[in-house]
Amino acid sequence: MSSESTSTYRIPSEQAPSEVLQEEHWFIRSLGTAGATLLTAGIIVVLANESKPRFIPTQVGAGAILLGFLMTIFHALRDGEQTIRRSYGYGGIALWLKGLLWALIPLYQSATKTIPEGQIRVYESYFFPYGISFLTIGLFYIAAWLKHETLSRQRKIGLYLLGISAIAAISIGFFVGSVETRFVSNYSTTLLLYGLACTCVLIVNTGGVEGDGFYLAWTLIGVGCVMFLTVLIRVFLPKDIPFFVPTGILLLILSALYMIVGYFWVSDSQYATLTRRELASYFTSPIGYGLMVISLFFGGLSYLLNFEPQIFTGGQRRVIFEPIVAYFCSSEMGILAVTMIVPIITMRLISEEKRTGTYEVLMVAPVSDWAVILSKFTAAWFMYLFTWLLWGAYLLYFRADNPAFEIRPLLSFGLTVALAGLNFIGMGLFFSSLTKNQIIAAALTLLGMMFYLGLYIVGATPLIFPVSETGLETSPWKTFFLHASYINMWFQSGQGRLQVRDVVLHASLSIGFLFATQKVLEARRWS
Repeated sequence: MSSESTSTYRIPSEQAPSEVLQEEHWFIRSLGTAGATLLTAGIIVVLANESKPRFIPTQVGAGAILLGFLMTIFHALRDGEQTIRRSYGYGGIALWLKGLLWALIPLYQSATKTIPEGQIRVYESYFFPYGISFLTIGLFYIAAWLKHETLSRQRKIGLYLLGISAIAAISIGFFVGSVETRFVSNYSTTLLLYGLACTCVLIVNTGGVEGDGFYLAWTLIGVGCVMFLTVLIRVFLPKDIPFFVPTGILLLILSALYMIVGYFWVSDSQYATLTRRELASYFTSPIGYGLMVISLFFGGLSYLLNFEPQIFTGGQRRVIFEPIVAYFCSSEMGILAVTMIVPIITMRLISEEKRTGTYEVLMVAPVSDWAVILSKFTAAWFMYLFTWLLWGAYLLYFRADNPAFEIRPLLSFGLTVALAGLNFIGMGLFFSSLTKNQIIAAALTLLGMMFYLGLYIVGATPLIFPVSETGLETSPWKTFFLHASYINMWFQSGQGRLQVRDVVLHASLSIGFLFATQKVLEARRWS
């Protein structure tokens, strides 16, 4: 008997394909509904408190707006159903127009009203906080709408709106700021950052560097070069009023940022390509929005618990030379925020690649170890800086009812935050390369952050290192512990001091962690 006749195999009967069910979006739609409710309620509370104080304070309304915005933008990016995307798109356009009216109508009224002879005309505008807030929220909603929109006619509306916004913001921010130096510290900085954001959204939605976005990216580099050279010429020209500090520094930083962003768009190097991939992963996953919520939460606590009680006493504003850094930024809330945020940012850098199996694919690809390490390091560092930039939302609220605050301590503090972040991100990247478990990587990084905090606590405790009767330090170890921690550097930045030894220390530690990470990857490649 042949083997075919004794086989037990039977050909299965042909069946119709099973029904394919559409993916359920109930969770993100519920999140979007809750976010829209919070956003609407927050706007009503803030606007209602403009006439007179209500039962619900303005700060609660502002917090509801921020939280509702993050929830709805996450929903808008994930849910591309036509009705939903159009709702967000048209809502974004309406908010954009609302922000424009908030900024321009009071300015027009103050410019055209009749004033008594001999008085100086005062120009008013609600650009802070309402104008820029509505413009920014509208920009994010328009970007989410364009991500899913397929009709060419609808897309052109959003693209033209973004193009007009970018051109107007960059032109006004730079040209007016070059003429009026007082305009730079508040309006020019905000407008140039807004113009940069609009241009990046345009590049993404015009085909990226493979399409028309390639020319926009080169335009961004050209604009940055023109601004940089113009500011340098202004710095070296003779003048009666100092221009370099802080106006020149701010414009130089912003023009350099334009050139750097443009380079990362147009460059096809391994480093730039991998950096774009890493940055995109933060804004397309829930972890990025979780980081934003954590940062805004601690920023709000710092504003309510530390900043307002020091600035406002009995309903009256106290006159303090530098309130922002001393009472808002370099507070215990900022320390807690960075201690929690750094492990979350860095835990997935290499551990996630190992867990999902993409690490082996990445290692056999024609890319160098240093390209992988530096790209992940750069993307995480940018995300770290972005979480600090979100604290500016509370400064917009403070700026609405107060004169322009001193920008120089903020520049000094921003530099120390960025410098310390190099050390933090390098440490987290190294711990992430040691394991494929994200929780273990986050725990190790958290221990490292607590170690830096412990150094400051030990150095600042009088029982351990007492001060002599003459006020001099009794032990050199106290100086060592204080300078080994980033916290003392933060506090000194409020006074405009940044010592060379702090720069060397944190830069050296960052380079050391990157070198150790490269050795870990190299050892695993050949193991």
